[in-house]
Amino acid sequence: ENPNATNSQFDNFKIPRNVEKEFDEEEINFLEENEHVLHQKYGIVRKERGLKIVFSVSPMQKSEDYRNTQKLRVSEVFPNHIHQIFKDSEHLNILQSTIYDTVFNTDENILCCAPTGAGKTNVALMAIARTIAKHLNPSTGKVNTPFKIVYLSPLKALAAEIVSKFTSKLSFLGIKVKESTGDISLSKTELLTTHIIVSTPEKWDVMTRKSDELNRIISLLIIDEIHLLDDTRGRVLESLVARTVRLIESKQCPIRLVGPSATLPNYKDVANFLKVNKGL
Repeated sequence: ENPNATNSQFDNFKIPRNVEKEFDEEEINFLEENEHVLHQKYGIVRKERGLKIVFSVSPMQKSEDYRNTQKLRVSEVFPNHIHQIFKDSEHLNILQSTIYDTVFNTDENILCCAPTGAGKTNVALMAIARTIAKHLNPSTGKVNTPFKIVYLSPLKALAAEIVSKFTSKLSFLGIKVKESTGDISLSKTELLTTHIIVSTPEKWDVMTRKSDELNRIISLLIIDEIHLLDDTRGRVLESLVARTVRLIESKQCPIRLVGPSATLPNYKDVANFLKVNKGL
């Protein structure tokens, strides 16, 4: 049993530490349904012993890279104007500091798997900040060349929240953020003048299915909650990623893919699907 666990569906599930235990059928069903979550949270590993299934429980060890990572100071690692995007924090957290160099200093595709509340939205914001920095006039502190970023949110309600958050953080740079979800559509003029389009997978699928025109003008595609590939809506995400990858490979379009995700048991498979090399 984890004495530090917070209230959740797992707290009533008694988990012995540093032992192997045979569970009854009901417990095994629970373990199998939530195996990847329990592995991340408690270090549970499934083992088969003949006809028996046991689960080895041992504390999860943080990697040495993670333990040795120092929190980076925002004002020191981001250039002028850009660091103001993160003015609410003096330092990046450990997750953001660990992957800062790959996210902000390269154009590598990214798959970032971390629990809820770990700061993945700011990881996406760092990728956005890199794109903005390429189009920023240092003397005026405003963007002076056009670019397009698409942020795909799993839910319409979350899309509105993202628009509000990004607008408050980026408006001082002259960045325009617009929502295109459900019955909210953008006119051609709005599409041309908007820098960041926040949409849902289903809406973006409809907007881009018949033509590559929109996809060709975007430089960054962020697919939030990419672990929903395993959900009933996963086929839409799969087709969006496949079309984008095909466009990148066939037309040499420089589109960067960033996938914030909850913890995944098969993260390497998803990374391969997103064509992630160093950004895992």
